[in-house]
Order: sequence, then structure tokens, then C-alpha cells
Amino acid sequence: MCSSDLGFTVNIFESMTMDQMAGAMSGGQCNTYGACLPPNFAGAVTNTFNQLNGMGALPAGVTSAGDLNGQHMLAYGFAALYNSNLADVDDGLEASSTYNTAFDYMGDTTFRTFNAFVNAGSQYVYNMPDSDEVDFAIKTSQTTKSGVNYSLNFSNSFDKNPVINLSWRGENGVELITTAQTATMPGGYDTTTLFIHDGNGNYYGGAEAQAAKDAAVAAAMAGGETDPQVLGGIGYAASLTRAPTLQFEQSVVRTKNLGGSFDTTIEVANLGPVVIRGEVLYTRDGMQPVINKDLLSIGDLVGALQMKPADRFKFVLGADITVFTNMMISAQYISDRNLDFIDGNNGYTTDYATMHMSNGFNKAIKDKQFYSLFFSKPFGASGQNRWNNIFMSEEGVGENGYWNRFDADFGITDDLVATVGFNTYGGNVNTQFGQLDKSDNMQVGIKLTF
Repeated sequence: MCSSDLGFTVNIFESMTMDQMAGAMSGGQCNTYGACLPPNFAGAVTNTFNQLNGMGALPAGVTSAGDLNGQHMLAYGFAALYNSNLADVDDGLEASSTYNTAFDYMGDTTFRTFNAFVNAGSQYVYNMPDSDEVDFAIKTSQTTKSGVNYSLNFSNSFDKNPVINLSWRGENGVELITTAQTATMPGGYDTTTLFIHDGNGNYYGGAEAQAAKDAAVAAAMAGGETDPQVLGGIGYAASLTRAPTLQFEQSVVRTKNLGGSFDTTIEVANLGPVVIRGEVLYTRDGMQPVINKDLLSIGDLVGALQMKPADRFKFVLGADITVFTNMMISAQYISDRNLDFIDGNNGYTTDYATMHMSNGFNKAIKDKQFYSLFFSKPFGASGQNRWNNIFMSEEGVGENGYWNRFDADFGITDDLVATVGFNTYGGNVNTQFGQLDKSDNMQVGIKLTF
């Protein structure tokens, strides 16, 4: 799209006019439009201006091609040609700003960095366990003399949540290195450029062509060439012999899980017998998704999106009672605590289930709370039917999410049961339940026992 000589950040590119950009690229030695812009980019600017002028649709304040700015070029010069959303870039200053495209998060990425992605490919790789790698678990259950039932459990098992690791790969799958270099561009702008290489001097993407151009420019200057237009017009290498591949590797990790449960019954005045129960679980060697928006802003995708170790502690406390002869009521409190929660300058833990671009890569809650209330009651002449209702509330930021399910079984015969159920979701759209608020559904079925 643009020459990698344009070492300005995306946000700076948006606001600069073509005249200003041409002058800045040469350190102020020229300020006439096109004099210091690469020929292919200068041609695109001219074409955009001519098309807009011919349609009588020039943006306000634009009377020449040099008045077009970067935002104009993104919106009018490239979006229509490439069906792209490059122009959909929020500046984040308004409360209504929505970050929903990659460019929204890459405002400090230089065009030299984008040049390193030239001809880049992508690859999804499965690195899953073999069939002979199995889970292992043991459990023991006991009852005390006072009537408390308890169990102790241990497992060495694969976490069922997949781990996605990103890496740049070169020939034969060799893992590549990303190096960041900071430089001060003409006009006083500090920019950070990423180069993708194998550590042995072999660069990938447009960086190799950039190196060839830099060498050609240096040779021309050594030969006495001083004309900025001539130097700016020196082209890139005709072919790129190396292109990086962004690899997405899916795997799972083994976790060690130690937990237990208990239940007991106590007599309470006016309530009768109340079942008190609980569960605890400590998980070691799990993983969590972590994002670093500073690295993402300069285009470092691999550094910005990582999976890092996290131990967790979960527990459940519940109580069950029976009222109105045969209605069971069950209440639960659930806590899920991340013992290695990250929230600092080097990134933060994102919510596994809900993070995506349009919610700013939703930050997770360190100690997340859930509450549930369950009702179950038989009905019908002989109690052959039963209805159930469970309501669960999930802690969110500012507002909770919720899920409610009502279902009923109708006994047609001893072996045939008709079922109907309704699922309703709502609340905070950045919770597991709330994100499904448009997925309310009804289920109907038949159960046959034989």
C-alpha cells in the first residue's frame, strides 16, 4: 500500500497531508507534493484526487492532491480499491469510540513494520496428545461418625481448554526472531520498527527488500547523488526470497488437580433437614491468555498475544432444603480465583470466554463469583411429571450476566417422557452468559427408556 520509507505511525499518517509527508520524508528539503514520495504511492494519491475531483466529492479543505491526508487516502484511496476497513480507525478520545479492527489497536505501527509482513502467510497447527496419553485420577470417599460424607480427589489430566501459541516461522518451520528498533524520523517522530529474522542475518518479508533499497540509496549517495527525488525513487528489490509464516499452534497442557467435597445434614427449626455441601479444587500448571496492548500497538502480534501459566483455586458452598412437602430448593455460591492474575504494565489477563477486539480484549476478573438458585417439584395426579428451574448469576464489571433455564418432564407412560425447556440469557454482554443474550432458545424432545 505504502512505501516502507513512510516511517510514521498510523495515527500520524492519518493527520499528515501529502505535502507535509513529502517534506518530512526529506527532512524539509522539499515541500512540493510528490517530490519525495515513492512513485507508486504518489501515483495513487494523484489518482485519488482526480477521481474525487471528477465526482465533485473533494473533502472539505482539499484543493490539490497535496492537501489529501492519510485518513483521506485510507478512506477514499484504498478502501474502495481493496474492500478494506483500514479507514475505520477510532482515536479513542470519544467515550463512544469502539475498537473493532486491527488498525484500531496498531496505532503506533510503522509502515516499515508492515513491510516486514509482506507476503506473510499463516498456518494452523495441531499439537494434540497421542491416543495413548491418558488422564489419571484417584478418589477416596469416607463417612465420619458424626455423619459427614467427604471425598478426596487427585488427577493428572489434560486441561480441556486449548492453548493457542503464536510464532513467526521461516523455511522448514524454524522459529524466527522479532527485533524492535527505535529511531527518530524526520520531523522529530520517534518510531519503533519490527524486523523478522532468523538471528543469522536472514531477514523475512519486505525487510529484505528494504535492506536492498537502503544499500542502493547508500551507494547512490556515495556516488555523489543528492537529489531527494532521485534518492526517494530508488525502488525495492524486484523479488522477495523469504516470507514469514504466522503459526497458530493448538495444544493442551497437563494440569495437577487436588480437591475434595463434603456434605452433611443438619436440623433447622422451621425448615427441617438442611443439606450443607461444598467442593474445593486447586489446579496447578494451567494457562491463561494475556495481552499486551503496548506491543500490539507497534505490530508485535506474537509478543502481544501470549498464553502464560496460572494456578487456580475454586470452591462451591451450597444448601438444599425441601419445602411445601416435595419442592426442593438448592442455593449455591461459587468462587473461581486466579492465583497468578496479571494486571500491570506488561499486560493483563483476559477473559478466556469473552475477549475479542470489539470489547477491548475484555479483562478477566481475578476472583470471579457465581450464584445459583434451583427449584424442582413434581406435579400431576400421581407426581409423574416434574418441572425444574435454575437461575445463575455471573459476576461482571458493572453489571452481572445471567442464565435461566426452565424445563418440564411429562410422563406419558412408564417408559416414555416428553420434555420441553427454555433457556434465557442476558445482562452484561462481556460475560459468558450475557454474550448469548440473542441466543434464547426452546428445546422439545422425547425420552424413551428401555
